[in-house]
Amino acid sequence: MRCIGLDACPTGWIGVEIFDGAVSAHYFANIAELNELGDFDAIGIDIPIGLPHSTHRDCDVEGKALLGKRSSTLFHVPVRKALEASTPEEASAISKTLTGLGVSRQSYGLREKIFEVETWMEGQGVAAYEVHPELSFRACLGNPIPYSKKTWAGMARRRQALLSVGIELDAVDDVAGASAQIDDMLDAGIVAWSATRIATGTAAHVGQEFKIWF
Repeated sequence: MRCIGLDACPTGWIGVEIFDGAVSAHYFANIAELNELGDFDAIGIDIPIGLPHSTHRDCDVEGKALLGKRSSTLFHVPVRKALEASTPEEASAISKTLTGLGVSRQSYGLREKIFEVETWMEGQGVAAYEVHPELSFRACLGNPIPYSKKTWAGMARRRQALLSVGIELDAVDDVAGASAQIDDMLDAGIVAWSATRIATGTAAHVGQEFKIWF
């Protein structure tokens, strides 16, 4: 079985691959470079796949409820027209008109990655699954991790969770390791774990029209 989990990093994408139990990591400047590695049984990506047109996605609402006090780690995906706007201010105005809520600069800042993945999937006919790292860590451990992944305690707890399911990230490709921030690699690792669950039919998801897997 061959699966991969992808997380966006400042200059591209970090991928953690699990191939018959062996773990490796890759760096891609563009998501389409993944095609060069061949076929996978499941591809998980920590990026919204599928944009709403007039309201919040049910998967975001349900996912936030599962995360409880850590719900802020999962944001409501803006409507398509908002992300198609040319400025954050215009995006927020459009969103307020359609949903009653504005758009944060952080959410708007993901638009290029969101559209990059959308274009890649449509152009190549690729099947990929939206996976949320914090929901995946919750599934792995039984409860949400209470500490931010930016803290030492949060990093250590996430690393231990990955080790508990056989994902060892200490020795990764130098290019991938140098391109990834610590949280990028941790998130890609747990998304890869969820991708293996998708491939084996043991994963769960929230939402119906749009789905977030874990």
